[in-house]
Amino acid sequence: MADILRVSETEFGKEVDRYLDLSLTRTVIVARDGQDRTVMISAGEYQRLKRRDRRVYRVADLPDETIDAIRRSKVDPRYEYLDDLIKDWNPLGFLRRSRDRSSSTPVCGRPRSCT
Repeated sequence: MADILRVSETEFGKEVDRYLDLSLTRTVIVARDGQDRTVMISAGEYQRLKRRDRRVYRVADLPDETIDAIRRSKVDPRYEYLDDLIKDWNPLGFLRRSRDRSSSTPVCGRPRSCT
């Protein structure tokens, strides 16, 4: 559904049925005063997009089934070599080193406001 058709609100109002039909195969954007106002897509496209909708949680709030799925997950063998890139990585090590410095400019680049 890559084709996009942009129409004015006036034009849309004159031919609502036509644009409803077109929205089954194309994205129809209705504009007012040159500003995009409404986007029409088919119900099928909407459902496809909803399936791709992400759920975001804080780590502490992850559901048990998500934690279990992460524990059971396996890295695709094609990407196992990436483990070597981070085997000695300590994400907190850089932060600790930057706080130990006597510099007046911390890691964030602002004077002492983010330490």
